[in-house]
Amino acid sequence: MMEHPMKYGARKGVWNFLRRWAAKAMAHEQYVFPVPGADVLRSYGLHLEKRGINIAATPREANVLLLVGPVSEMLAEKAAVVYAQIPRPRVLVFAGLDKAHPLPEPDIKLSLKAENLQEEIKKLLTQHGWKKETEPFATEKIKEAVEDKDEDHGHMHHGHEGEQDGEHGEEKEPQESHQNQGEHEEHEHQHDGGGGHNHGGGGFMSMVAMTKDMPRSMDGLAMEMNPVHFGPFFPGFPGGLSISMMLDGDTVMQVEIEKGLLCRNLMETFPSEPKAFVGHIATINPLAPVAFRILAEKAVANALKMEDDEQKGINDLVLLEKERILSHLNWLAVFSQTIGSPVMHLKAIDLHRQYQRGKDNEQAILKLIEQIRKAPYLKMRLKTVGMIPKNLLHHASGSIARAGGMPQDARIQDKTYENFSFSPLQGQHNNAWGRLLMRLAEMEQSLKLIQTNEKLSVTGHEKAIPYNESSGEGRARVETSRGIAELGVHISAGQVKKFHLTTPSASHAAFIPEVAEGQELGDALIGIASLDISPWEIDL
Repeated sequence: MMEHPMKYGARKGVWNFLRRWAAKAMAHEQYVFPVPGADVLRSYGLHLEKRGINIAATPREANVLLLVGPVSEMLAEKAAVVYAQIPRPRVLVFAGLDKAHPLPEPDIKLSLKAENLQEEIKKLLTQHGWKKETEPFATEKIKEAVEDKDEDHGHMHHGHEGEQDGEHGEEKEPQESHQNQGEHEEHEHQHDGGGGHNHGGGGFMSMVAMTKDMPRSMDGLAMEMNPVHFGPFFPGFPGGLSISMMLDGDTVMQVEIEKGLLCRNLMETFPSEPKAFVGHIATINPLAPVAFRILAEKAVANALKMEDDEQKGINDLVLLEKERILSHLNWLAVFSQTIGSPVMHLKAIDLHRQYQRGKDNEQAILKLIEQIRKAPYLKMRLKTVGMIPKNLLHHASGSIARAGGMPQDARIQDKTYENFSFSPLQGQHNNAWGRLLMRLAEMEQSLKLIQTNEKLSVTGHEKAIPYNESSGEGRARVETSRGIAELGVHISAGQVKKFHLTTPSASHAAFIPEVAEGQELGDALIGIASLDISPWEIDL
């Protein structure tokens, strides 16, 4: 715990009987808003629901902001806005990181585990919910946004940090925006003598002239499009994915992904020592650390002309297929929120937690797979959503390609998979329903591959790879849970000098406009979620 707990999280005031009672009551109801998202928490094994901690869908429902590393500077800026929106008393928690400017020092700092998190949060809320010396929180960007909004409204709000709440005597914090209910526009009309509009001197513009530069809806009529934004903390998308849209009514006319949000400059700053380099690549995507670590190991081994290790190949196969199952369950937990299926959401979360912790729950996973396949409402809802033009489908890989009938799979070129007669799956539905079916089928296939190979593997007891000081170039391809990732490495005298990485999500991001534009908003969101895009693979 920090030296000055809840400096920016407590409510201003002195303790009394009523406040102590309220603090104890609030401490029993813990709602965490996760950054970057709940999918990242699950990937790190932070299943808070089993610890009696709830996941909040919005900042206004939360009393805890939990940041899980790594967090980029841009993402920390957005998290600071979220923190300012969480009602006090609130607790700030960092897991796996030390700082996230412009956020203040955390109230709780821990490793990527949550053994005592519930007790620590409860203690803080109970003992520090109200403080005389608390300070309001606002970043410079929040203050600038408030000032700009006030100027737009034609007036200024003064003294936000010093305003008092008459009932509780609390300081009010600057909000991201203010709304002036009395706002209106003034229209000037030019009149000609008797009060009629002047049709000759330029005071009147025809509708054709007034709308000539406006965008057109699908029926050709001029329109005023409305902007909407989803992410980077929208629970129906992967954590960190940020999408901007322009709507004509409820129809999506334009869509764009916000890039650079998660950028940590991993492509520019990397260690040259091979073992450290492998660890560096493994951090590219926290949702698929195994796949990217194995990808880096293969590329480095090829560059150094190292001999194939049959035992390591079997170990890697088991680890990759286990990660594929976990990734698809994690995706299912997010996708079920997008389509509005709370039962599927809870089942996917629970099965993910059990399988991640090594519980023998394969039959329960297979049972859920069969239940989803037999759900007629899902097929009706999803079969017309998320279609990708056939002439673009060849740019896809992974579940997206296979669902559309293209059996692209990097595993067919892997000797270990060849030894076990592996063949890629092939679907018939180039839509959200097809992608759901494909990921279900892939989990079944992965379970069979693991069952065949697990007795042969010795995972958890791998010996260190003895890298040498040779020079060379090597390439490797790995079938990650989202598709094919490829890495090229140049090594000189045993040191990595440069590398080139391509990821499946970087290619699949181009499909976002294809599945969203021209669709109703709900269908567009489902189409985007069905792609299973990891923003971590885009913002390198």
